[in-house]
Amino acid sequence: MTQPRFLGVDAETGKRVYAVPEPGGHLDHLADVAALEAATAFLAVVGTVLDGEEELSEAELAVFLRPAIATLTEVMGIAVKLVDQGSAMRDLGRRLRANLLG
Repeated sequence: MTQPRFLGVDAETGKRVYAVPEPGGHLDHLADVAALEAATAFLAVVGTVLDGEEELSEAELAVFLRPAIATLTEVMGIAVKLVDQGSAMRDLGRRLRANLLG
């Protein structure tokens, strides 16, 4: 069983919504979008902190390590899916073209 994925925040309750989406389905896409938005926000925060005037200690920098690895792991999973989907679409396109050209 795969892990539940974050889908967003319920507008009425303010609670975080999770699901175990079917691969390639609408909820899977929604989870990918939520993950990429979170990664973008995380990157902005870390970039702002690192670009700041103060020199950070090793302990302060270490605070970002685990979230950075988790974010990178999730984003890489999304990238792999997109590459796989692109390859499948290219193969389908080639087969369709070959069939049309006879």
